[in-house]
Amino acid sequence: MSPRAELAPQFAMTIVAVMIIGSPIAAVFNLLQRQPSLPVAAAGTGTLLVLTALQLSHLAWHDHTARHRWGPPTFLAEIVLVYSPFLWVDNGWVGAPYFLAASALLVLPRRVAWPVFGLVSVSIPVIHRLLGASLYDATYYLVSTPALGLAVFGLTRLAGLVKELYETRAELARLAVTQERLRFARDLHDLLGYSLSAITLKSELVYRLADRHTARAKQELESVLVLSRQALADVRAVSSSYREMSLGAECTSARSILSAADIDVEIDVVTDEMSGPVNTVLATVLREGVTNLLRHSKAQHCEIRAVVLDGTARLSIVNDGVLPPVGDAQGRQGTGLENLAQRVKVLGGDLEAGLTEEGRFHLEAWVPLELCGEGSGPDSDGAAAGGEQRPAKGGGTSSDQDADHTAA
Repeated sequence: MSPRAELAPQFAMTIVAVMIIGSPIAAVFNLLQRQPSLPVAAAGTGTLLVLTALQLSHLAWHDHTARHRWGPPTFLAEIVLVYSPFLWVDNGWVGAPYFLAASALLVLPRRVAWPVFGLVSVSIPVIHRLLGASLYDATYYLVSTPALGLAVFGLTRLAGLVKELYETRAELARLAVTQERLRFARDLHDLLGYSLSAITLKSELVYRLADRHTARAKQELESVLVLSRQALADVRAVSSSYREMSLGAECTSARSILSAADIDVEIDVVTDEMSGPVNTVLATVLREGVTNLLRHSKAQHCEIRAVVLDGTARLSIVNDGVLPPVGDAQGRQGTGLENLAQRVKVLGGDLEAGLTEEGRFHLEAWVPLELCGEGSGPDSDGAAAGGEQRPAKGGGTSSDQDADHTAA
């Protein structure tokens, strides 16, 4: 926030404070004119100064705790300061009854504030009339007390609202920064988790092939280089707040990675009717699912399927090799799945993960096409990719699978 913007609340407070301090000056001169006695004038002036100080304290209270705690005592003090001088100044006391009227609206509960405000507004002219004031003077007090009271109340609340507005703006700015940091961290987790897992897997494969299968090792090194460059491009995309992914491209990458891990993979994906946000979010789900499969299971077989049916795009990943939960993993959901669920729900979809009756891990996400501006339609033939790889030895390490079940 700019320095000029930060000064706005203080500027509003200063204007209201000047108005509150300056308004009793007329009452002081009126008192001096009607009561030339120095002790009486001094006592009346002191009373007005205390009233002004109490009203300034109401200006400084913006939280409900302080207002609830100190409001009633200060209001009672104002009642004494406004009404008691009538006992010794008679009709010569003008005071600042509008301060009392404004304070009724500022510090009292709403159910009694307006009745008390009306009572103060009526009592002042009645008292002056009983003490011998003319009908003209009594009418003046009947009009001026509520009018000035509303003015003091309105300006005080306006100054408080200005302060609250700028505090809210500052809080929204802090929240925006926090959300952007969370988005950046989530994207890095989703992107680099997959890339680094794939690079690690292929590097281990190259290490095993280096002595006996030089040509194959060279091919895998080339794929590691491609993955590294893709990871760098992904990081740059995250930093620029723009990243569009392709489900078809992720399927090709998943086939390569899972095959390198000797995992038998079946892919049947239709992407013709998916584009934009739907394609990107399902590609993200697939990437995170493959990452978790590699890290948290000993899978030998994996099935990846995506269809468009009744205006909804559905992606499912099923794998075997589920490991038992470790430690307190049971009943806990992994960070990756939480991130995925948030992404899918933003588009009006949902995500489920858990074990099937056969003991395999199943991750499924579905997103309605029409909520993202996509066309809807029946399932159709599309760019399906399928294939089977040779059965496997399993790739991955032990982990917290089951309720965390981040095997996919």
